[in-house]
Amino acid sequence: MITETALRSWRDHVTVPGPVAFAICYSLESCARAMLITIPPLQALALLGNARDVSMIYAAAGAAGLIFGLFMPILARRLQSGRFYALGSALLVLVPAALATGTVSGIAGAIVLTYMAQACLLNGINLLMMSHVAKRELVRAESLKFFGGATGWLVCPVLGVYLFEHAAPMWAFGLSAAAGVGHIVYVGRLGLLHRGEAPAALPEAALKPWLSFGRFMRQPRLVLSWVLNIGRGAWWSSFFVYAPIYVVTMGTTGTTGALVVSLGTGLLYVIPLFGRLAMRIGVRPVIIGAFVAAGVATAAVTLAGAHVEVGIVMLLIGALAGVALDATTQITFYRAARARERPEMGMVYGYYRDVASLLPHTLFAFLLSFFGLDSVFLAIAAGMFACAWLGRWVPRGM
Repeated sequence: MITETALRSWRDHVTVPGPVAFAICYSLESCARAMLITIPPLQALALLGNARDVSMIYAAAGAAGLIFGLFMPILARRLQSGRFYALGSALLVLVPAALATGTVSGIAGAIVLTYMAQACLLNGINLLMMSHVAKRELVRAESLKFFGGATGWLVCPVLGVYLFEHAAPMWAFGLSAAAGVGHIVYVGRLGLLHRGEAPAALPEAALKPWLSFGRFMRQPRLVLSWVLNIGRGAWWSSFFVYAPIYVVTMGTTGTTGALVVSLGTGLLYVIPLFGRLAMRIGVRPVIIGAFVAAGVATAAVTLAGAHVEVGIVMLLIGALAGVALDATTQITFYRAARARERPEMGMVYGYYRDVASLLPHTLFAFLLSFFGLDSVFLAIAAGMFACAWLGRWVPRGM
């Protein structure tokens, strides 16, 4: 039987901001994002007919996201962390409406909204975790957070595309919107819509990240963390777009492409294992090994030839390495940032997501103008090997 003490403890975990509550938050936002993550690239490929133009849409959306990022700290200050976090889900609720137009401009708008929402959600939860989670629990909280989103990322990408292709698009759109609304309600239940840093608590430098950029760049550990997370983000950004495109261009269905994305992101279930491994042997060897594995697996996709099954297996091995990076690379920032500088350094650090979206797709649009899809996977692999080399400078004791 469940004792009253155990029930009270469980209730405290899910109703008070902490590692478990933030894992639930991440699970809800993950369902809202994952349901539609594979639909835009497949829609764009069907309308435009080639991967290069799809890359151009994503590059333009990345640029728009970077511009939005300049105003993001002001929003965080005005709304406070909890409301700023909830804004991300409010933006996600608008994504289905944009996709429902079935036009190139609608798809581009949906991708921009998704990038904006992602910036609010990921920066918002980082700010909240730094405020409500003790430093000694950050590794556990980070692992639980990603583990909380594993079910959403395992089920929702393939479910969304299956409903879009075989049932009715409005089912996929409606489920995504419902998850976004549920996330807002739960954040409110935690009291975070009325709780957070008061406007005066955020330093002026946090409102204007360009004022902190120089100080950020003068701290080698922060710069290293930023670059490593750009590498991690670039791999996932490329995987979400080019894994389904690869599978479809090899003659299979969009649902199969979405299944690859679901299986890859569903590997988030093993994040706690990588978290424990990092605590046992250190963050550095896990980071180096994961970048090397991601590079080898991604490069091997180009050797699969007509054997699409082999290419899919390589992509999933790369995704497993990406999960290992999810479990470890953000820890390098949490431990490198001085407590008194975390708000402003966190705002500068958060731009890694925009850079990880803008740079790869801009490069890929150029490469695809002259070469085939293999050039994309080779470029990704080269970036992973470069990050593995940089990982040698992660402090041993981290």
